[in-house]
Amino acid sequence: MLWMVLAGCAVDYGVQGVPTSPGLPPTLPPTVPLDGGPDASTRGTAFVVGFMENLLLGVNGEPRFSLSVGADGPTEVVVRLPATGYEAVHTVDVGWTDLPLPDAVLYAQGSDVVGRQGVEVTTDAPVDLLAHHRRLYFSESTLVLPVDELGGRYRVPTLDAAAVGRSGFVVAASEDGTTVELTLSVDSMAAFPAGQPYTVELDAGETYQVLALGDLSGSLVVADAPVGVFGGGVDTFAGCPATSHAWDQILPTRRWGREHLFVPLHGQGGDQVVVVADEDGTEVQVGGTAVVLDAGDAWRGELPETTRILSSRPVGVAQVALGGDCTTSGLGDANLVVLPPLALYRDGADVYPLFDAEELAMPGDDQPLGALQGYAAAVGDGDAAVGASAWMDEGGARLDGHVRGVAFAVRSFDAHTFQLGWDCEGCVDALDP
Repeated sequence: MLWMVLAGCAVDYGVQGVPTSPGLPPTLPPTVPLDGGPDASTRGTAFVVGFMENLLLGVNGEPRFSLSVGADGPTEVVVRLPATGYEAVHTVDVGWTDLPLPDAVLYAQGSDVVGRQGVEVTTDAPVDLLAHHRRLYFSESTLVLPVDELGGRYRVPTLDAAAVGRSGFVVAASEDGTTVELTLSVDSMAAFPAGQPYTVELDAGETYQVLALGDLSGSLVVADAPVGVFGGGVDTFAGCPATSHAWDQILPTRRWGREHLFVPLHGQGGDQVVVVADEDGTEVQVGGTAVVLDAGDAWRGELPETTRILSSRPVGVAQVALGGDCTTSGLGDANLVVLPPLALYRDGADVYPLFDAEELAMPGDDQPLGALQGYAAAVGDGDAAVGASAWMDEGGARLDGHVRGVAFAVRSFDAHTFQLGWDCEGCVDALDP
């Protein structure tokens, strides 16, 4: 189904940070892909993954971790945990291949702690990579960015854990001797105060996890070497109970843009959106809602329909799936997925269903599965971009044109979401023309 771009009616949850008076013009100039600029691609040969703490161990079964590798032909895949010495070598063929990770707890526990469970993946040819953290009713997935797409500056979007649960993020180092400076938007659970920078040292394979009882959106991460940052919520909800796990890889600020197209997850009736700024005086227009954000501010609202998001300076945008009791289908649960700007795209995308009902089930599951899979995508460029969404059958879906999209799978009290990534030439120049 194709939806035309609409000026969405946003339910405005307000701005985290110092509010200012909006003065946004009715329309900002859209970003338009240019020719001749640097390449950008989420396909690569080196990746780092940092899993985030989930629900308390001992309930809802044991966590399971895995990877999905999308290859164009026979490819060698080496999976390592550099800090522990674990290594496994696999050969995958064309298409998608699921690879198990060790039967272990691959995340640190607690706030402001260094973990030794960072996962390093290298391949002898470019691949797409997904990572999965499965837990009974607390599952999540993410597209993993290659090291070439990482950066040294991030502003984090998370779920708002003010009502219940914990928001959080994880920093994963790709190099030894990496210095990371963190400035939090709220006090952490380990009493590191908001607004006061502090540093940690990480080696390759190490992670640093921060948790809070409030909303960590807008927290600043600065590193002197490329790092991966993964954020969301440990065990909180969006819109309505019950709690769930939300976890996705965050874009560095160098991959932010000034134009995004939000497309609701198909059949769910709408989602939340989080917009984060890195510069003072950033004017943001979300459909008919206008706000001004300073560096570290985050605006959160609920959108029922396809909505264009324009900004005067580059911003980060994340889409938050609502709890199942809030959705039209009655399926799914809170999840977070980062939305790339319109300037970053794939020239056509095959959306394959990576899960079936049996794979989504976990030991001890006594709920009806009711598993459905779908996509929500922005197709086209600039003012011509439209929203496309649909449920998928076993054959998946093919999207043509310039595509930025989200794939998702929902069932009773659980969901996975991940973006489709980008692979474009000359698109980086269009992020901030």
